[in-house]
Amino acid sequence: MTDLQSRFECVAQQTARYEDGSVSVSIKRALDVLGQAGVAQAVRFAETEDGFLVGELVGSKLDGRENPMGRNIKDPGGDLRVMIPPAAFDHLEIDKEQVREGNADIDVWVCSDPDVDPSVIGISPHIRQVHTVDLEPLLGDSE
Repeated sequence: MTDLQSRFECVAQQTARYEDGSVSVSIKRALDVLGQAGVAQAVRFAETEDGFLVGELVGSKLDGRENPMGRNIKDPGGDLRVMIPPAAFDHLEIDKEQVREGNADIDVWVCSDPDVDPSVIGISPHIRQVHTVDLEPLLGDSE
């Protein structure tokens, strides 16, 4: 088993938005920090430890039927947003009612580990400023 512990830094605190039964969050700041704005088209998410969701930025749109944790990046008015997979609501402890009321803050993170491809972001409830995460569920051995 590979040790994929990686350091993440919080780059933005965003208020989650309720849209047609789904929860979205702006990842524009993360994309800007990583130089991926206009390049990344989707995020392939994976649950890691409790309260943290990591995602690999990908350069093409994803088909949700083939990638149940993948979400395409939407660009309403220049605000690059991604829907959080419903399967991750419990993992992130997202309360849809709080989101509807505008009371759910989400932290957006970028992987700052120089040994990891600079296309990994994280999403968590607003909790802390630096975090180390095991990327095994996302980037584990493909053997």
